[in-house]
Amino acid sequence: MTIAILDMFGSSGGVGRCTKEMLRQFEDEGVSTILCGQSHIVDSFYECRQTIPHLRLTNLERPRLSLRSLKIRMASKGNINSLSLANVLIRETFKATSKGYDCPQIPILVNYPQVIPPPSNNLPYCLFLHDLNWRLYPGNFKSPALTDQNCRGWVNRAVKVITNSECTRDEVIEHYQCAPAKVVAAPLAPFDGGMSSEFDASKYLASAGLLAGNFYLFPGVWGLHKGHDTLTEALEMSPVTDPVVVTCGMPRGSFGSNPRALCMLRDSLAARWDKLIEKRRLVVLGRVSEAEMQALRTSCRAYILPSRYEGYGFPMVEAVYHGRPAIVSDIKAHQEILKRYPQYKLARLIGAGSSQALAAELISANQEFPHLPDNWKNSIKATWSWTNTVQTILSAMTVKAAVVT
Repeated sequence: MTIAILDMFGSSGGVGRCTKEMLRQFEDEGVSTILCGQSHIVDSFYECRQTIPHLRLTNLERPRLSLRSLKIRMASKGNINSLSLANVLIRETFKATSKGYDCPQIPILVNYPQVIPPPSNNLPYCLFLHDLNWRLYPGNFKSPALTDQNCRGWVNRAVKVITNSECTRDEVIEHYQCAPAKVVAAPLAPFDGGMSSEFDASKYLASAGLLAGNFYLFPGVWGLHKGHDTLTEALEMSPVTDPVVVTCGMPRGSFGSNPRALCMLRDSLAARWDKLIEKRRLVVLGRVSEAEMQALRTSCRAYILPSRYEGYGFPMVEAVYHGRPAIVSDIKAHQEILKRYPQYKLARLIGAGSSQALAAELISANQEFPHLPDNWKNSIKATWSWTNTVQTILSAMTVKAAVVT
């Protein structure tokens, strides 16, 4: 079987990490994947070809002097509300995936579509959506209304919409008024990335002034929904002695393309974080490699996850997978993960946005947590894995379905 992915995001960040894991799992399922996109998108996946033999990368902008490349570059520079780019990308993806295959049209999955307006043509495709963050936290986006308009158009024209969790599926159905049969949840799974035998985790922790089991972990990136302010207030009112490690970098510095509201949040936390760092309540790390991140995940005393919103909530499932306790907000995404893995008994729920509740949990966190069985990771894989995820995606993509809006 062969499928095509028209990717709009690239291989970086959490979204890119998910895409790379899907590509690996498609390979394991005997599925050949054609990944299509613009130059900067496709080039970011170049290294994946070393471990995924049947992955075919199709750069829709090459050769650069071709008419096709010219059309895409002109569409990219057009008006932000123009439908040209999506039309060209969808059409060229269909052309690229029809070459050399004596079979009906290969099913196409469009990943992270909301960054551009939807196509006006009627070529069939499925969507993969990670969240609708811009609805509740518009300050994370430069043009939240336009992002929502784009996403609605893509959803309306899609044959199937596939989401990364049940709670995102519910949100898509409610907000875009979709028929339930049109939207399929393919919940994501824990990443099984291990540390290289050459990586010295204890040496890395020592270089950061950390000792295994004596620090908390607040992983993730900057975002209004992540709870950086909740964490800050909790640490200011809590006499907790073990530091909290954050991996998003310092609030100060170049904010790059951060929207104004996010820049204001970071600016408001800068001086407060300086005081917490001085008191050894906070350890701030940035540009953390995957090996370093694995050392933090497996060595922390507990995760601290005060998010107000998540589409899926990877840090929560990482805590489950690695058998680490978690002080976690009671949002829908977190509760969905906890229901999927009922054998995990190490979560302490707090109200989203409640710094008082978080401070109280930090004060009482020295008590012992239940012991998990030795075969814990194997039992987690048996409950839900990436195999389940990609099989659900493939089933949704290959079902002959009428477009329902």
